[in-house]
Amino acid sequence: MNFLNIVDWYNSQKSEFMIFTKSWLDEYIGTKELSATEIANTLNRIGLEVDRVEKFSAPDGVVVGVVEKTENHPEADRLQICQIDIGSETLQIVTNDKKVKEGDFVPVATVGTILPSVKIKKGKLRGVDSFGMLCSTEEFGIPRVGEGVVILDSSIGELFAGKPLSEFPIFNDTIIEVELTANRGDCLSIHGISRDLATALKLEIPKSRDLEEKGEFDLDYNISYLEVSNFSLPLKIRTRLAIAGKKENLENYITHQTGVVAKFVEADEKLEFLETLSCGSSQIGIFGKEGSSLELSYIDPEEISKTVFEKGLKTDEKYYNSSRGSEPDVELGVSLLKELGVEFKIGNSFRNISPKREVSIEISEISNLIGYPIPVTEIEGILERLGFEVSKVEENLNLQIPKHRPDIKNIGDVVEEILRIVGIDEIPAVEMRFSEKNRNSEIGNKIETRKRIRNSAISNGFFETLLYVFGEEKLFQRYGFKSVTSEKRLLNPIVESMDTLRPTLTIGLLQALQRNISFGKSRIPLFEIGNVVSKDRKETEMVAFAFSGNLEEDSLSNSGKSKKIDFETFSKMVLKSIGGGELLQSSAETELEHKFVVAKIVRDEISIGKIYKLHPKVQNDFDLGETYIAEIEFSKLAYPIQLAKPYSKFQSVSRDLSVVVPTSLEFIQIRKTVESLEIPILVEFYPVDIFELENGSSLTIRFQLQSMEKTLEESDMNIFTETVLSALKEKLGIDLR
Repeated sequence: MNFLNIVDWYNSQKSEFMIFTKSWLDEYIGTKELSATEIANTLNRIGLEVDRVEKFSAPDGVVVGVVEKTENHPEADRLQICQIDIGSETLQIVTNDKKVKEGDFVPVATVGTILPSVKIKKGKLRGVDSFGMLCSTEEFGIPRVGEGVVILDSSIGELFAGKPLSEFPIFNDTIIEVELTANRGDCLSIHGISRDLATALKLEIPKSRDLEEKGEFDLDYNISYLEVSNFSLPLKIRTRLAIAGKKENLENYITHQTGVVAKFVEADEKLEFLETLSCGSSQIGIFGKEGSSLELSYIDPEEISKTVFEKGLKTDEKYYNSSRGSEPDVELGVSLLKELGVEFKIGNSFRNISPKREVSIEISEISNLIGYPIPVTEIEGILERLGFEVSKVEENLNLQIPKHRPDIKNIGDVVEEILRIVGIDEIPAVEMRFSEKNRNSEIGNKIETRKRIRNSAISNGFFETLLYVFGEEKLFQRYGFKSVTSEKRLLNPIVESMDTLRPTLTIGLLQALQRNISFGKSRIPLFEIGNVVSKDRKETEMVAFAFSGNLEEDSLSNSGKSKKIDFETFSKMVLKSIGGGELLQSSAETELEHKFVVAKIVRDEISIGKIYKLHPKVQNDFDLGETYIAEIEFSKLAYPIQLAKPYSKFQSVSRDLSVVVPTSLEFIQIRKTVESLEIPILVEFYPVDIFELENGSSLTIRFQLQSMEKTLEESDMNIFTETVLSALKEKLGIDLR
């Protein structure tokens, strides 16, 4: 299992939660007119599983109070007495929060208010009457913001004494919690959620630049350092972060809203995460100790994960965002700072964005995989809104995958994106069909050819053998084969008899025949498919056949006296095993070949190998009887795809022609001449008889004739005979006997 497989498995085991409020989402895209339920249903429909939709509101009776006066409690140092204006009256309230001061706006739970954990009553604290309670956010049902009593500010809306807190959207909202699989790191932000949601609802999508630029480094990154002046987060932002379960700081808000990973770091010391990346004379520190510079970064998630895995580095809370695919456009973070009114100046910026991954997909294949045709314009619109760059070239869509989607790697991932936005419920039920693209390839065809040859050879009576690729150099040299050159020979051979790489399969097969004879076998047909090695150590795949001994096993039918294997029978067995071919006269080229019984195997006028009788001297060397060998170059073999052809319902007829041919004329010339006529009724033809005459040879050829349209008549066969004889006489000087 490689590193990326490990990461994919790990990713499948984890999930992360993205928590936000409806009002937060409404501010980002135009969802104000939609209910939280409609939003949740849409998110579920597009594959973003909503785990929780929970409405919350400040209880009735909790209002805005203005602190008019504070004084220490006479009997308790930790308490203070506050005079609070709630519009309709001024209340005296004792609180234990000493940070509350005059002029502050605070939430006041008046007498009779029912909070989640208590009902407010008039009371006395160490002898001083108290007519209500100053509240933290936790006391009226949302996560705690800060410590103690929450101090209200204008970021939540207009403040005045007596205004019910439930009238502020930040305290009267709906929490939406989405459970994300680890491959959807792009949705760990309001920006990412909005992009998917707006695509599904066809709303205006928040824009970002999905950068592409070829830099000089392999690492894919976009990083800026900002010198930020002191900035105090307003209550609205702090409350949102608390609801989202995040620490109340500026970098978390940037990351949670825009998806840009933000972190305060010390820029002048060596930082701990990916060590450092040299960039000219500067160094980029990634995710280090908190300090003076705000770092906005995008870094290739696979590179981060790989480095952490290989080096066992420590990570911080922002590692998850970066390693799952963050927002590449750090300018979104800069823009948010401007919106918040944060004062900053840009320090160093470093950018090296490599080209996006590309995927090309046939439009018809999208429909085949989905099972229903989706209009091309709709497909293009969906992908473009999700951030893909789409170009249509004839019947293909060429796509560039956005940087924020490192999980999109192939056609299947792209189709899944289209399907989840269209909606599985929107695809009508249709009859099940299976459609698959032609997967023929050079490797696949090679495997299929090897499989067919093996099966065919076995069905024709051969036994497969698997021999060592090593052999004895002296033995190969004895029969004229050159082994690998001295500079490329084996340095540490296993034994002396395996001191080189074999230049031929035949010697190994002869040794196998010899062993079988020594075990008492009388019939030994063998074949092997394997590599041979040239003197410069280049490998060639070959197929070799060998047959020694009897043609068949002794039996009652042959009276225990089987015929010996002969050249004709062996040749037919070999040609059937390799899918056909023809034999042409040839001459011996190695010491293994019999001088007078040797032929080359031809297919489509290309020589693919040789077939021969083993030289008597070699037979004696290996203690063999008559033995026949065939050697074929595997790369020149291919089983043609068997295509169905129509067959005739009319009977076939045979017609024999006996002609006088020169003794030196090869039958293949006759074959080529007849085939060139392209006669529709000719099914096949072959020689059936030959004998010598004083002026040449008499050759009888049998022609198989059949029409697709009618039963052949005598006149049809006469026309055929005249056509063939005329061509043979004109081109080869052949005439009837």
